Amino acid sequence: MKRPKLYYISPCIMALAIGVIGIVWALAAMKSSGGWSLVLAVMLSPVLLILLIADLIVKLAVTKRVAYIWLIETVFVVITVIVLKLFIFI
Repeated sequence: MKRPKLYYISPCIMALAIGVIGIVWALAAMKSSGGWSLVLAVMLSPVLLILLIADLIVKLAVTKRVAYIWLIETVFVVITVIVLKLFIFI
């Protein structure tokens, strides 16, 4: 059975792609920032791993319901952004 495209393009995967773009941008701007962008890249690396693990766990737990995957992962991404804003980027 063929899975819909939204199964593969989930909120955690989109947040993961945005995080990778942010890390690449931070590493590219390292000279102009005086090294502070390296700190950002190091802080975002564990978040990417957490998003990938969360995506795998949700897709293993909810196998055939794409709407449930999107709902659960959207809530998880929102909670992750709130935690990052509260504890890391004060």
